[in-house]
Amino acid sequence: MSEGEFIMPVQPEGAAMQFFIETLKANTDVLRSMQRELREDRKLLSDVRERVIRIESNRVDRRVDALERDVDDLKADRDKRDGALSAMGKLWVNAPSIAAAIVGITVIAFLIMKATGRIN
Repeated sequence: MSEGEFIMPVQPEGAAMQFFIETLKANTDVLRSMQRELREDRKLLSDVRERVIRIESNRVDRRVDALERDVDDLKADRDKRDGALSAMGKLWVNAPSIAAAIVGITVIAFLIMKATGRIN
Protein backbone atom coordinates (compact mmCIF):
# COMPACT_ATOMS: atom_id res chain seq x y z
CA MET A 1 0.00 0.00 0.00
CA SER A 2 1.31 3.45 -0.84
CA GLU A 3 1.35 6.34 1.55
CA GLY A 4 -1.95 8.16 1.93
CA GLU A 5 -4.14 5.15 1.02
CA PHE A 6 -6.29 3.42 3.47
CA ILE A 7 -8.59 0.43 3.36
CA MET A 8 -12.18 0.83 4.36
CA PRO A 9 -14.00 -2.07 5.89
CA VAL A 10 -16.36 -3.52 3.22
CA GLN A 11 -19.23 -5.93 3.48
CA PRO A 12 -19.01 -9.07 1.27
CA GLU A 13 -21.97 -7.85 -0.80
CA GLY A 14 -20.23 -4.51 -1.34
CA ALA A 15 -17.00 -6.25 -2.36
CA ALA A 16 -18.88 -8.46 -4.79
CA MET A 17 -20.68 -5.41 -6.18
CA GLN A 18 -17.38 -3.54 -6.56
CA PHE A 19 -15.84 -6.57 -8.31
CA PHE A 20 -18.88 -6.75 -10.62
CA ILE A 21 -18.58 -3.04 -11.45
CA GLU A 22 -14.85 -3.32 -12.17
CA THR A 23 -15.50 -6.36 -14.36
CA LEU A 24 -18.18 -4.43 -16.27
CA LYS A 25 -15.76 -1.52 -16.76
CA ALA A 26 -13.08 -3.86 -18.07
CA ASN A 27 -15.57 -5.58 -20.40
CA THR A 28 -16.81 -2.19 -21.60
CA ASP A 29 -13.25 -1.16 -22.42
CA VAL A 30 -12.70 -4.42 -24.32
CA LEU A 31 -15.97 -3.96 -26.24
CA ARG A 32 -15.06 -0.37 -27.16
CA SER A 33 -11.67 -1.55 -28.37
CA MET A 34 -13.33 -4.28 -30.45
CA GLN A 35 -15.76 -1.74 -31.92
CA ARG A 36 -12.84 0.50 -32.94
CA GLU A 37 -11.11 -2.47 -34.56
CA LEU A 38 -14.33 -3.44 -36.36
CA ARG A 39 -14.72 0.11 -37.71
CA GLU A 40 -11.14 0.01 -38.94
CA ASP A 41 -11.71 -3.42 -40.49
CA ARG A 42 -14.85 -2.14 -42.23
CA LYS A 43 -12.91 0.80 -43.65
CA LEU A 44 -10.18 -1.54 -44.82
CA LEU A 45 -12.67 -3.96 -46.37
CA SER A 46 -14.46 -1.07 -48.06
CA ASP A 47 -11.14 0.11 -49.50
CA VAL A 48 -10.27 -3.41 -50.67
CA ARG A 49 -13.74 -3.75 -52.21
CA GLU A 50 -13.32 -0.48 -54.11
CA ARG A 51 -9.91 -1.57 -55.36
CA VAL A 52 -11.25 -4.93 -56.53
CA ILE A 53 -14.09 -3.16 -58.33
CA ARG A 54 -11.60 -0.84 -60.05
CA ILE A 55 -9.33 -3.76 -60.99
CA GLU A 56 -12.26 -5.73 -62.41
CA SER A 57 -13.53 -2.65 -64.23
CA ASN A 58 -10.10 -2.01 -65.73
CA ARG A 59 -9.84 -5.66 -66.75
CA VAL A 60 -13.26 -5.51 -68.39
CA ASP A 61 -12.34 -2.23 -70.11
CA ARG A 62 -9.13 -3.77 -71.47
CA ARG A 63 -11.05 -6.84 -72.66
CA VAL A 64 -13.67 -4.65 -74.36
CA ASP A 65 -10.92 -2.64 -76.07
CA ALA A 66 -9.29 -5.85 -77.30
CA LEU A 67 -12.63 -7.14 -78.59
CA GLU A 68 -13.31 -3.83 -80.35
CA ARG A 69 -9.92 -4.11 -82.09
CA ASP A 70 -10.76 -7.68 -83.10
CA VAL A 71 -14.12 -6.56 -84.48
CA ASP A 72 -12.45 -3.73 -86.41
CA ASP A 73 -9.95 -6.21 -87.89
CA LEU A 74 -12.75 -8.57 -88.87
CA LYS A 75 -14.69 -5.71 -90.48
CA ALA A 76 -11.61 -4.64 -92.46
CA ASP A 77 -11.11 -8.23 -93.68
CA ARG A 78 -14.78 -8.45 -94.61
CA ASP A 79 -14.61 -5.17 -96.50
CA LYS A 80 -11.55 -6.36 -98.46
CA ARG A 81 -13.25 -9.65 -99.28
CA ASP A 82 -16.50 -7.92 -100.24
CA GLY A 83 -14.57 -5.50 -102.45
CA ALA A 84 -12.71 -8.31 -104.22
CA LEU A 85 -15.91 -10.32 -104.67
CA SER A 86 -17.70 -7.24 -105.96
CA ALA A 87 -14.94 -6.56 -108.51
CA MET A 88 -14.97 -10.21 -109.61
CA GLY A 89 -18.77 -10.15 -109.83
CA LYS A 90 -18.75 -7.05 -112.02
CA LEU A 91 -16.03 -8.54 -114.19
CA TRP A 92 -18.01 -11.77 -114.53
CA VAL A 93 -21.23 -9.93 -115.37
CA ASN A 94 -19.44 -7.81 -117.97
CA ALA A 95 -17.26 -10.62 -119.34
CA PRO A 96 -19.32 -11.05 -122.54
CA SER A 97 -19.11 -7.33 -123.30
CA ILE A 98 -15.40 -7.27 -122.56
CA ALA A 99 -14.82 -10.35 -124.73
CA ALA A 100 -16.85 -8.80 -127.55
CA ALA A 101 -14.82 -5.57 -127.28
CA ILE A 102 -11.54 -7.52 -127.42
CA VAL A 103 -12.72 -9.53 -130.40
CA GLY A 104 -13.96 -6.37 -132.11
CA ILE A 105 -10.67 -4.52 -131.56
CA THR A 106 -8.75 -7.56 -132.81
CA VAL A 107 -10.91 -7.79 -135.95
CA ILE A 108 -10.54 -4.07 -136.63
CA ALA A 109 -6.76 -4.28 -136.10
CA PHE A 110 -6.63 -7.30 -138.42
CA LEU A 111 -8.68 -5.49 -141.11
CA ILE A 112 -6.52 -2.37 -140.85
CA MET A 113 -3.35 -4.43 -141.16
CA LYS A 114 -4.82 -6.34 -144.12
CA ALA A 115 -5.87 -3.11 -145.79
CA THR A 116 -2.46 -1.51 -145.35
CA GLY A 117 -0.72 -4.58 -146.64
CA ARG A 118 1.07 -5.49 -143.51
CA ILE A 119 -0.62 -8.87 -143.59
CA ASN A 120 -0.98 -10.92 -146.82
